[in-house]
Amino acid sequence: MQADSGVHGLIGKIHDAALDSQRWHALVAELPALLATHTGIELPPDARDSDAVFRYFGLDADVQQVFHTTAAAVQRRHGGFIPFSGSLDAGARLSQQESATVALLVPHLRSALACHQRLTRAESLARAATTALEATPFGVVVVDTGSTILHANGQAKSMAAQSRLLRMPPGGVLRATRQAEDAQVQNLVRGALRSAAGGTGHAFADGGSLRLGMAGGPQLHALVAPLPAVAAHHAGGGAAAVFLSDPMARIGSLALILRKVYGMTPAEALLTEALVNGDTPAEYARARQLSMSTIRTQVRTAAAKAGASRQADLIRIVLTGPAVLRHVA
Repeated sequence: MQADSGVHGLIGKIHDAALDSQRWHALVAELPALLATHTGIELPPDARDSDAVFRYFGLDADVQQVFHTTAAAVQRRHGGFIPFSGSLDAGARLSQQESATVALLVPHLRSALACHQRLTRAESLARAATTALEATPFGVVVVDTGSTILHANGQAKSMAAQSRLLRMPPGGVLRATRQAEDAQVQNLVRGALRSAAGGTGHAFADGGSLRLGMAGGPQLHALVAPLPAVAAHHAGGGAAAVFLSDPMARIGSLALILRKVYGMTPAEALLTEALVNGDTPAEYARARQLSMSTIRTQVRTAAAKAGASRQADLIRIVLTGPAVLRHVA
């Protein structure tokens, strides 16, 4: 009875380790106690071998051989892998009780490793996705039921803090500062969530937009869109994205990336940056004390390098291209 209790306790620890790779060391240290003939399990401290994942547990094998050549790898939360291995004494045979124990443990070890691998991939994808959101020039806030904030990128937080038109406490509720605007925001979010939960949302088609703030003061443009792809995996009944832009904001420094992406000269890149931010050629010429002839030549050559023939097309290409993405450290 005590042995059964120990096995079942170990099964719980196996699944705990699937959620926390730091527990694998303690787990494998307990395995020898269940097998009298087992020599122990070695944990190479400096091994890093991603190919070892499921090297053994993914194979169909007789349970008698499980601890002869056990090898698997558990990914560390912050990178790298922890391979562990074990072996029986040469010629050792498991008793009937030990064979039953191994037969009981192996499916749990396999499922725990599979679960751990899926969780690790999901965490990696989540980190990559949130990092990618930091590159967009838009503020992005993902919310679920009740406008509860699941994630807000740095641009969204900055826009909210500078304009004071939105409140978005971490893990709190997204709200507009003005009561009338907040009612609009909540109504749009509720509509987007209903659309997402029903599986009828089609990105921006089922969303809504509004302008926060008043002329002469800080303003934000908001677009609310359902996220139906999230609804199938989200127990809260769907999610929605709120995209924010500041109509008065300048895009910022583009010169370096314009040179890299389009091969512009420093002068062409600086001029293009000014045009994208709303300056006219005449205004730029006066500010730089350049002739209009020089400016026209630079616009023409910059446009040609971007694959355009007109100033308007040059601006359109830059605004819809990779140059406007923010650098992510």
